[in-house]
Amino acid sequence: VADGAYYSLGLKADGSIVAWVDYRSGQTNVSAPNTGFVQVAAGEGHSLGLKADGSIVAWGNNDYGQANVPAPNTGFVQVAVGQYHSLGPKADGSIVAWGCGLGYNFGQCNVPSPNTGFVEVAGGWYHSLGLKADGSIVAWGCGVGYDFGQCNVPSPNTGFVHVAAGGYHSLGLKADGSIVAWGRNFERQTNVPAPNSGFVAIAAGKFLSLAIRGSGFPGDLDSDHDVDVEDLGRLLVYLDGPGVWPRPTGWHVVDFEQDLDVDLRDLAAMQNAFGTAP
Repeated sequence: VADGAYYSLGLKADGSIVAWVDYRSGQTNVSAPNTGFVQVAAGEGHSLGLKADGSIVAWGNNDYGQANVPAPNTGFVQVAVGQYHSLGPKADGSIVAWGCGLGYNFGQCNVPSPNTGFVEVAGGWYHSLGLKADGSIVAWGCGVGYDFGQCNVPSPNTGFVHVAAGGYHSLGLKADGSIVAWGRNFERQTNVPAPNSGFVAIAAGKFLSLAIRGSGFPGDLDSDHDVDVEDLGRLLVYLDGPGVWPRPTGWHVVDFEQDLDVDLRDLAAMQNAFGTAP
């Protein structure tokens, strides 16, 4: 699911998208054919859908070019949106950014050089985040008048496995399950509740932050308090991620080696946990 400023999107197992609540900008009018989608993203008034073939479909408000996917519309592995801009990382590790029309261009579409090695992106109101394969985060945008420090990634800028961008704040999930938060904190959205550990996923709204904790037991991927063949089956889905498409959501949960990929070494780590329970 994805939550926009005034509407919501839901992705079904059959690859179709369901949208509801607000129709003022056409952001809930899913472009036909409504099939083959693998990810969705919702902005202030526009929507993006990533297809299994690596192309992006955009619909809704296009006042600032945020729905004009640049050519060639191929090779994308993720979609992300800000208020008036859109982001898509490619399989080659580069990021394509578009939108940011006159009046709302604060540099959030100017991907810093070198535009290589990215594995994930996130869009805030007027800023963007990119996660590199080496576990560092690159942040850009945050123009004058909207700079709350959301682009100032705290040191040490290492060991991150996931990023999320709120309105004016940013989140980074570390490989050790802790969360780093920075930027606007007027609503306490950067005060990570204790204990800051065991997290496996993060998300951010305009003025709030969300996180999911895992089972607390490495290898228990289905949270049934043991490590068995069912968990092994789940791990097999993630093998060779995130470097290939489709990149499974939540691959970092089974990155036991914490080397930003899932391979046979992680499989060996899970095998060592077979037959055990917390």
